[in-house]
Order: sequence, then C-alpha cells, then structure tokens
Amino acid sequence: MIRHGLQKIYKPEYNAWSHLRDRCNNPKNAAYESYGGRGIKVCECLNNFSNFINYVGKRPTKNHSIDRKENDGDYCGCKNNLRWSIRKVQNLNQRPHKKKSALPRGVYMDRNSKFVGVTNG
Repeated sequence: MIRHGLQKIYKPEYNAWSHLRDRCNNPKNAAYESYGGRGIKVCECLNNFSNFINYVGKRPTKNHSIDRKENDGDYCGCKNNLRWSIRKVQNLNQRPHKKKSALPRGVYMDRNSKFVGVTNG
C-alpha cells in the first residue's frame, strides 16, 4: 500500500492516518468507544495513504493534528470533512462533555478538567 518511501517522508502524516484508521476500526483501541464505537467511519477514499496526503497535505506545524470539520461525521477527504487543526480549534469542535457526577453539587470544571468555580445552588 505504501510506495516509494512515503511512510518515511511523511512520518507525522502517516502516523495520523494510521491512528485515525485504528481508532475507528479496532475495538481494542482505547479511543474506539469515542470513534468507531459511536459510528465514526473512515471513508473508502482514505483507504490508501497517498489519497490522505492528496486531501490534507503535509501537517502545517507540529501543533496540528487531524480533525473532522463535522464532529459527528466520518473521516472523509472526498466530502471535505478532514483537516489539520490546532488543539484550540479542536476544543471548539467537540461533543458536549457529560456532567462530572463525582463532583459535589455546584462545583464545576472546564473542558480541560481545571477547577473553574462554585455556584450558589
């Protein structure tokens, strides 16, 4: 599947492609429940690494990782639902978190599990 040493030339990109496929297709992957387990698939257009590179290109910086524009959509290049983005952008494009039931009533945390405050009620 990988030809002409693309795996070596595009190592961060290859790792991103490989990991997205694994978290969607491998029930033993720790992230499977949040991806493949909730129906997120990898489109056939991304079955080969060369197509992945054609759709998203090289990773712009080491701070970028692969992201889906539509969070509930599949990883798909041909439907333009795939991009490189930074963590700040990805944090804005995620499902709502479940309420932290282990916290006392009125204590709440932000998305990064940092203490934010206490409410009066």
